[in-house]
Amino acid sequence: MNHTKIRADRTQIVIRYSFRKIQFRHPTGIKIDPKKASRYNKLFDKNNFPVELQEYIPAIHKHQKMIEDIIQSHIIQKGEKPYPAYVTEQLQKSRGGNNTLIGYFDQFLKVKEEIYKSGTYSITTYKDFVSLSNALKDFEDEQNRQFKISHLDKTFILSFYDFLRLPRPFTARTRGKLATKTVKKRFDSLKAFYKWLEEEGEVIGYKEFVITVNKTINFKRAAATEKKTDRYALDRNGVDELKKAIDLPTLTSKQKEALEIFLFQCLTGTPYGDLKRIGKEQLHKVGDKIHLVRGRGKSGVDINLPLATTAHHIFKKYDYDLDRQRNELLNKNIKAALAKTEFFRETEMFTEKPRYKRISSHTGRRTFVSRLLNEFNLPFAKVMKMTGHKKIDTLMKYLDFSRDAFDTDQL
Repeated sequence: MNHTKIRADRTQIVIRYSFRKIQFRHPTGIKIDPKKASRYNKLFDKNNFPVELQEYIPAIHKHQKMIEDIIQSHIIQKGEKPYPAYVTEQLQKSRGGNNTLIGYFDQFLKVKEEIYKSGTYSITTYKDFVSLSNALKDFEDEQNRQFKISHLDKTFILSFYDFLRLPRPFTARTRGKLATKTVKKRFDSLKAFYKWLEEEGEVIGYKEFVITVNKTINFKRAAATEKKTDRYALDRNGVDELKKAIDLPTLTSKQKEALEIFLFQCLTGTPYGDLKRIGKEQLHKVGDKIHLVRGRGKSGVDINLPLATTAHHIFKKYDYDLDRQRNELLNKNIKAALAKTEFFRETEMFTEKPRYKRISSHTGRRTFVSRLLNEFNLPFAKVMKMTGHKKIDTLMKYLDFSRDAFDTDQL
């Protein structure tokens, strides 16, 4: 015997429960045409379902069973049916005590964390979900409100898209001003979250949600109009000029430190995010050479890199700790220091910016990869072992093809 009833309540299907004239109404999130509510209720009274709701029967029954289990458990323990307030309390506990958007996402994140630990997901995929979680929390802070899963509509999509593209205060969890490619990743993660919500019986219409996102945001058009990344890399001469710049007497201590960290990146391909993950324990002697053996933070791939003598000296000088400046500050100090040299104030062919303005800490990684491929002609397989890349396509974006320009009269 069921203690609850399935009802059509104006705009959606609900599960109703009553005890001592106190009513309880649990929304299923399944939307209906208000004009059909009366007809639906007549069918529900006869334990029948309308044809157009057949696909939602499992989700509706899942909601009903969840409430029936709470009621039945209370009857067994207390000998009587519970008050509706007790049912509401137990439902909130089953959701971690929080039925807000963030509350649901925290549950979703725990599921994804377990999947990642089982080895099904890469660290990159899991981090995408964590990044979305932080972005949603920042979005709530900025909007000064708590969202519910029922708010995941076109208005939310547009507002959240604008939020991701705008710069963020320094105190926020996420940096904002994201590139179109990264914004698309956040929405792909949001789609995965919505699919999980549907599987849990909390919402319906995953396909419709995906269509709404794709119609609301034209990622291809946004990417086409976006300013392209300047994939500048130093060649051998550029690295030599960098070494000279380090000895300039006009540098501040922080600028000198920034240039030495940058040179280390140029000689090892270590991205900024991995600087904090390397230490003395990653150094191993192989023959007469010191090797840096570490895992790539983003891809999880093991890297075994023979360390250049200059890179080893820099690493040792700073007591094997190169996580000394925030990325924003590091980039600022690199540019300020290089702007003091004639070489880095010059502009190259086909560009309008001086060299120092085209450089960031990530230029070091691009320089390392570009030199291995262009100057030393190492095969892709060997380069990937030294950089931690999983795919050749990803490796290719670090190449600086502008250096291939030549005068056709030389043919």
